[in-house]
Amino acid sequence: MPIERATSLTHVIERGARLVGAPLAGLLIGIIGTENVLWLDAASFFISAGIIWIVISGQKPIEKESKSTGYFDELCEGLRFIAHDKLILAIVIMVMLTNFLDSIFSGVVRPVYVKETYGSAVSLGLLIAANGGGAVVGGLIFAAVGHRLPRHAVFVWAFVLTGMQFWMYLFYPPIAVLVTTGLIFSMGAGPLNPIIGAVEFERIPESMRGRVFGAITAGAWIAMPLGVLLGGIFTERLGIFPMLIFLGATYLIVTLSMALIPAMKEMNKA
Repeated sequence: MPIERATSLTHVIERGARLVGAPLAGLLIGIIGTENVLWLDAASFFISAGIIWIVISGQKPIEKESKSTGYFDELCEGLRFIAHDKLILAIVIMVMLTNFLDSIFSGVVRPVYVKETYGSAVSLGLLIAANGGGAVVGGLIFAAVGHRLPRHAVFVWAFVLTGMQFWMYLFYPPIAVLVTTGLIFSMGAGPLNPIIGAVEFERIPESMRGRVFGAITAGAWIAMPLGVLLGGIFTERLGIFPMLIFLGATYLIVTLSMALIPAMKEMNKA
């Protein structure tokens, strides 16, 4: 199986869960209230843990990772690997920037926008579900044909397409229009994580994957709490409309710049 197909199907499952979970949450909030939905959500984690405990049996790795003196040594080793691999480093930096912008939008701007414009938790759930649905469709398409396409070009333009959703919110359209356009633009999100996953599996030695994957995840997610914090502060001071313009313009500049970074063109080399 092409590695792009394997990584695509993995992320299709994750996106599919969001597709179902978001509108279900919005519906349940309207029926039983936010607090009770949080109790159900907490219970679902215990159920998931039980399923893993009972159904999935642990297997010893074929090749154990090299021993180290502790957690921080392993973390530093993973960071050193990233620093010396220009493509992996470029991906981490770019994903960190886009996650920062995404966290402002999804964590602050969009919930406030939906509350002020539509006043319904169901509307927010539908928008999140549309994002998940578009990513599922994009992921399935990439699973079918992605191994035949140039990764770098797909990666850049898929990011650009995903960022187009910010501009639609500026027109304050009916919720049906936002859901439809959100579904279309979110198809660009489908190939992103599968391409990153394929590059990681190809470039990172098996004996290093645990510590390097951990460092990559930490680097990609580290800016998200800061994004939510600053998003709340500036949305309160500037308002929704200026924040949407900032997000749309900045996201477009960041994503288009990926076409000009020489190291990122290496992702075409399997």
